[in-house]
Amino acid sequence: MMNRKIVFLLLSIAIFPVINSLAQDLPSDSTYIQDDKTDKFSLPQINYQWISFQIKAKITTEEEQPPQIQIFVVNRIDSIIYLNFNKSGIELLRMVFTPDEVIYVNKMSESYYQGGYEPLTSVVGVPIDFYLLQSLLNAVDLKGFTPELDFFEQDSLLHLTSPHRTHSSAKMNIMQQVLLNPDFTMAMNEITDLGLRYSLLARYDEYKMISGFPFYSKIRLEVESFDMVLEGELKNVKMNVPGPTTIRIPSKFTPLIDKQ
Repeated sequence: MMNRKIVFLLLSIAIFPVINSLAQDLPSDSTYIQDDKTDKFSLPQINYQWISFQIKAKITTEEEQPPQIQIFVVNRIDSIIYLNFNKSGIELLRMVFTPDEVIYVNKMSESYYQGGYEPLTSVVGVPIDFYLLQSLLNAVDLKGFTPELDFFEQDSLLHLTSPHRTHSSAKMNIMQQVLLNPDFTMAMNEITDLGLRYSLLARYDEYKMISGFPFYSKIRLEVESFDMVLEGELKNVKMNVPGPTTIRIPSKFTPLIDKQ
């Protein structure tokens, strides 16, 4: 089993929490958007093949408040996510996600993990896979989920909700609430597992144009089950510029989970 500190570092890349129940009554002053108006908006889409950026991150929990760290992120869309955690130029750990597996290498403890997403899912309390992480990092809707979100407009924001969305191949059942800004960029994405009722929350702010596309410059991620909050500011955002994605497991490193 992973110890709590290792799991905490693994979770720091993920993203999210509980705020309110997603299955709540709609406000009486809300305005429903009829079907004939659905062509007037669209959910944010990924319109690039590569994206990379640095996050100046502050991660806090109820138990401790670690110092600020830097996270270097590279995402080749639908292929690989690379994360490098460092402090003052010293690499702490490196993670690579593909649709099939997670590779985690911690240089401080000389340990590693290579395998499926189950350890992250079991601790976070929400089913996690490559595409969920990619959606959260790029501020877009989840890929492959049905049905479509219901929507209504209130206070200049577009609210999109669903009390039950499923992904048959990933065997996920979630509640979800999304808020879109007036320009249809994502302001919030909240995901709750229908089984354990734990939630993940991502908030995005201060969008800037990068290579002709709007992209957030501030992010707040909360994990309810771990009472964890990540607040970050982005810099050096690049689109369609390939970045590093390699990871190596030194032979002297020990596995975090022994294979039976």
